[in-house]
Amino acid sequence: MDIEVLKSLDREVARIESAARRLIELGDDFPAVTKNASRILANVKMLRINVGDYLAVVADDPSEKSRNPE
Repeated sequence: MDIEVLKSLDREVARIESAARRLIELGDDFPAVTKNASRILANVKMLRINVGDYLAVVADDPSEKSRNPE
């Protein structure tokens, strides 16, 4: 997989995380919003594990760097 695609995925996951945290802040008076946004953050954690781990492996792979110089 292209490292640039992984970086884009990582940025999108960060945006989702930021939006979910903002929902928790704004929805403080709405328990359902807080609960569901917390669930979103649990899913974000899994996405971070998936994308982040793969990105770390690919970024450390010298053969990948030669295909995608930065």
